[in-house]
Formats: sequence, structure tokens, C-alpha cells
Amino acid sequence: FLKKKITVKEAGWTSLLILTCFEAMCCYMGILMGCCMRSRGGVTSYPAAYGKFR
Repeated sequence: FLKKKITVKEAGWTSLLILTCFEAMCCYMGILMGCCMRSRGGVTSYPAAYGKFR
């Protein structure tokens, strides 16, 4: 909570809007990953759903 006050003071209200947009995108991405994992039965890990990361 305190970091947001400092952010607004230093960078203005636009930075708070940008931060909120990034928070929403991250939340939506998490929801999509959960949906993808549930759509394929028995998938419990990221590599099982999407393949190994190199």
C-alpha cells in the first residue's frame, strides 16, 4: 500500500493506471493457464500442459 503512494508521488496518476493494467493482465493470464490445465484431464504441472521450457 505504501509503495503505491510513493509511485503516485514520483510518477503521477498515469503510472498507477499502467500498474493496474499490468495487474489485470497477469490475473487474466493466470485464469487462462488454469483453464488450459483443466481442459486436458490429469494435467497438474506446467511442463505437462505446455511442454518443457529450455
